[in-house]
Amino acid sequence: MLKQIEQIFKNHGVEPIGFAPFALVALPGKRLPFEGIQTVIIASFPYLPPQPYQPTNLCLYARLPDYHRVIKTILSPIVDELEKAFPGHRFSPFADSSPVREVYAASLAGLGCIGKNGLLITPKYGSFVFLGGLLTDLAIESALCEPIQCRDCGRCFSACPTGALSPAGLDRSKCLSAITQKKGQLSEEEERAIRKNGMVWGCDQCQLACPLNRDTRPSSIREFTDNIRPSLSEADLDTDL
Repeated sequence: MLKQIEQIFKNHGVEPIGFAPFALVALPGKRLPFEGIQTVIIASFPYLPPQPYQPTNLCLYARLPDYHRVIKTILSPIVDELEKAFPGHRFSPFADSSPVREVYAASLAGLGCIGKNGLLITPKYGSFVFLGGLLTDLAIESALCEPIQCRDCGRCFSACPTGALSPAGLDRSKCLSAITQKKGQLSEEEERAIRKNGMVWGCDQCQLACPLNRDTRPSSIREFTDNIRPSLSEADLDTDL
């Protein structure tokens, strides 16, 4: 069963994938797409373009088409094929908005380690990946990995423009990426952080400083490599984000 599922994903250009018991990675209180979920099938979707990184007022992922839609478009034919291969079983795609601790699930499934910024760092694509996958009522047995943290080199701590990162982990209240995505009124300190760093949305500094991102490969997903906008103008602010 496991090899058959892996091959179906591979046939659609998605590899590697991992498996985790839903009970171990479920977020409490979240609405489920259906009852009886047994397994999380999880994968990473790289988005680093082949051209050199160019700093703008947007983090890289915000310059791309909506990754939720892209990932679900990729997963849709996989769902169709799995439903034919395993009649009577259900498969529900997810990308970011899910009842699953996705980074933990991916690490548990052996797809990478967890950075101090809370992102998954994969061997091939570093942390420049989105996570997505399928929820299924199939009980799929697979070897689990002990989730590991990154090697405390401290470079992300030094690179963080607001001091949100430390050996203790991420303080989201200080994170520039979180601040730029915050709804409601900003504090004076938060407004100063945005003006000082010139970011309209997001922040890539911890990822750019990470040595595990140094030799990462570019994405082969054309929606992410061929549709990059350079920045956001003032005229865009009320309509784009």
